[in-house]
Amino acid sequence: MDNTTERLVDYTLNLSFESMTPDVVLGCKDRILDSLGCLAGAINHPVSKKVCRLASRYSMDTNATIIATGKKVAPEMAAFANSMMIRVLDLSDSYRVKSGGHPSDHMGAPFAAAEIAGSTGKDLMAAIALGYEIYGSFTEAVDFNGQGWDQPLYCIVASALSAGKLLGLDREALGHAVALALVPNMPMYQTRTGELSEWKGCAGPNAARNGYFAALLAREGFAGPDAPFEGKFGLWDVVGKFTLPLESGEPPKRIGYSNLKAFPICYQCQTATWTALDIRDQFTVEDVEKILGLTQITEFWGYYGTYA
Repeated sequence: MDNTTERLVDYTLNLSFESMTPDVVLGCKDRILDSLGCLAGAINHPVSKKVCRLASRYSMDTNATIIATGKKVAPEMAAFANSMMIRVLDLSDSYRVKSGGHPSDHMGAPFAAAEIAGSTGKDLMAAIALGYEIYGSFTEAVDFNGQGWDQPLYCIVASALSAGKLLGLDREALGHAVALALVPNMPMYQTRTGELSEWKGCAGPNAARNGYFAALLAREGFAGPDAPFEGKFGLWDVVGKFTLPLESGEPPKRIGYSNLKAFPICYQCQTATWTALDIRDQFTVEDVEKILGLTQITEFWGYYGTYA
């Protein structure tokens, strides 16, 4: 393991429910409820129906549940389907610093792992809080998006470690899970550029699927590529050297920092939407002579419109 992988693994092993403050526990419950609400709203979405049909074709001796349908399917497909329904309406929470994304994308992985492992609710909350710590720390470390890499990059690592923790992987296996998740799954930002497709709502959930699968591989004894971050052709070679702001033994906090949405648009536009709703009854369209700053608004959406 390189040093970055070791720091991630050590943080994973040392985080427990007992290390979570009451505020963080409350934040975790809020994010789980928010995510389940997003999932419930997406049950009849066309993409949800496609993914559920696909997932239903895969099963094994030990299955996990698609929450919306109750269907038992292969755990990695349950992880994909559940995360996809959390994400697809664009109502899920947001976390953005130097780069950004939607940390609840990873939840399908710990949901499936907790079911397979027979974990307690406290175990599940600790794993989800862990995923948020890892996801958030990546967004704080470097601008991945500006270099052409999409948010599933950090969702993959968060999913592998949160699932791996619940599956009881030891230190060595967790290190392999990180490498098996990251090296084969470098996602391009093209997902959010130009004409958007159905894959936009599936890219993060696919990371949950791949991260969970990496944890399963590691549990079976598969070895991952050496030094996925700091090796000759590792992630540092791609995006530049960075240090994740994670220290083993520090209590989790980032799950309480994610931004919850009221409307299915970019988080940056939530307050503008509330304002528009508040003033819409104060005048009619006919009262508007002209709109100032349209060029600046267009320029704003030219960049940020591809982010959500």
